[in-house]
Amino acid sequence: MATPNSEQILAIEHNGGVLLKAGAGSGKTFVLKEHIIYLIKNWIKEFEKQSDLEFENFIRAKLRRVVVMTFTKKAAGELEIRVQNQVSEYAQGEEDKEYWGKVKENINYLTISTIHGFCLKLIKQGFFPGVSADQEILEDSRFKDIILQEFNAWLADESNKSLDIYPIILKEKKNVFQAILSIFSDPTLRISWEDTHRSEITLARTDEVIAELLQALNLTEIWETGINLDMYSDFSQKKWYPALQSFLEEKSSWKKDLNGLCEAFEYFQKINFKIPVKPSIKTVPGELVDFYEKFKDLKDYLKKEGESFFHFRDEFQTTVVPWFGMIKDLITYVSKKYDSESGVTFSDLEYIVYRGLASP
Repeated sequence: MATPNSEQILAIEHNGGVLLKAGAGSGKTFVLKEHIIYLIKNWIKEFEKQSDLEFENFIRAKLRRVVVMTFTKKAAGELEIRVQNQVSEYAQGEEDKEYWGKVKENINYLTISTIHGFCLKLIKQGFFPGVSADQEILEDSRFKDIILQEFNAWLADESNKSLDIYPIILKEKKNVFQAILSIFSDPTLRISWEDTHRSEITLARTDEVIAELLQALNLTEIWETGINLDMYSDFSQKKWYPALQSFLEEKSSWKKDLNGLCEAFEYFQKINFKIPVKPSIKTVPGELVDFYEKFKDLKDYLKKEGESFFHFRDEFQTTVVPWFGMIKDLITYVSKKYDSESGVTFSDLEYIVYRGLASP
């Protein structure tokens, strides 16, 4: 690819951070390489206008402030080679030859790395208090062994055995362990659990989460918009018509919260989770077909998950609140013990750096 297209030029000539997202073979590496070269050309112009530094010190300072991150080592390596080759070409050319020669000598001050490689680089430079700079990557098996060891230690603690909900944790030991493992394998989940307080587990907060869930499932329209069936009375003899009519009448009183979801579950229970086949797009307006599909999606989702919401609501104070508190304590315990172990996983690299960068 000799010259960039109009979309690529926007990324190449953008000032500030660039997030590049495109399909395989579309020229991402080319654009990133060209963006770096574009930056260097601008730095040379900037130096010529006003810098009091020697060019070598000036360009080092500029290069050290840039991080280029990719997902794979292969992509990082390929990008690094392309940048070095392009800089070498300019160093052998006619224009600004001296400047480009110094850029070539100092190009290694530019960080081109995977995300995890960059995180490890920061950790090894000792930026984060309480985190040893001498860290090795843990194998998955060792990571699981550590989490299991601390989980078992928590279970063996006599003060935990006296809690009312302890037998449930013991009965569901395998599932709870897998959940804890998932949390410590995902920096976002781990941070979310650590930053959540006991006081946040309320029915009001649950209703907020339900609204977010319905949005994520693309089911908000069921509650917020609905559809006027009177406009489609010509189809009243079709099997799907009375089914949809009955649903619309019932759902008019549902709110977009936990109770509303439970009422929807009870409605579908009454009809045994059976509704007629959706209308054909060939004979029925697309708007109606789309809404019927959401009606079906809600039915399918609640058939699978509805009972859990029902139990969550009815056993909130007796089971959910103490369960939440116990899991919170368990995660806090495992986290404290786990942090004292040597070695890090790739997830830990992101977690440590995120936590570190969040601190003033």
